[in-house]
Amino acid sequence: MTRMTADEVKTAIGAALDAGITEFKLTGEFAKIGIPARVSFSGTPPVGNPFYDSGVEKIDLTGVTDWPEVNVNGRVDDDFNFPPGDVRGLPARAFDGQKYDNGAFHYAYPALREVRLPAGVKALGCLAFFACQALSFVSCDGVEEVGVQALSGCPSLESVQLPEAVRIYNAAFMAFGLTSLSLPETTRLGYSAFQHCDALTELRLTAAGNITLEMKDGATPFSQNFAKVCDLTLNADKHYSTGTAAPKAASADQWATNYYGDPLTWKSIAFE
Repeated sequence: MTRMTADEVKTAIGAALDAGITEFKLTGEFAKIGIPARVSFSGTPPVGNPFYDSGVEKIDLTGVTDWPEVNVNGRVDDDFNFPPGDVRGLPARAFDGQKYDNGAFHYAYPALREVRLPAGVKALGCLAFFACQALSFVSCDGVEEVGVQALSGCPSLESVQLPEAVRIYNAAFMAFGLTSLSLPETTRLGYSAFQHCDALTELRLTAAGNITLEMKDGATPFSQNFAKVCDLTLNADKHYSTGTAAPKAASADQWATNYYGDPLTWKSIAFE
């Protein structure tokens, strides 16, 4: 894309899709792709993404530069638009996969299986991959913030790499398909972060120091039904007898609480 205009990029991608190409690797400035950096909360998925409603399967964006500042907290302005935040990354609703046509829901990226992002992407904007039904792999090693519902509704998700993620916003992983997840740097988890994550049976939260667990309207990051089938690994500083960080475990198999302050019992807890 380096020597092309935005219109030329759009035309070239469209022609390739029409020719049956399903795997793409893009290089150059983000603005030339056509994915809108500023979108509204309401309505169908934003117009502009050249892969919208196509058969694309793999997209490699590791050569893309000049990423925009994105909204991760899900708050909207008076016109229901997502104002930009102060971290650069993949914009809100970039690959929002759910659309509503003729009285029924359909999927805008029905074949999208893999997306690769460069280290310069520091955030996944809210609803970035919402309801991408076929999405199984996301490479985003540099991401530090995972926005509201960024990976929500991705039942086929098998692998997501988040070694630098510090903050996970509310409902970020809701109803996704991962069976295991490691978050070695995460120190803040939003409410409902793991709601309906029925397949997730191994979770590693091994960052040193305090972890903030947000609560709102009866919701916490974890439910008891989730905890009881999940093997949890925590940093040793949260050990129930020797720990110095909060919240520390209440016992060998209890850590964190529900909204009413009752401890959650996990399938198992390991400390390292």
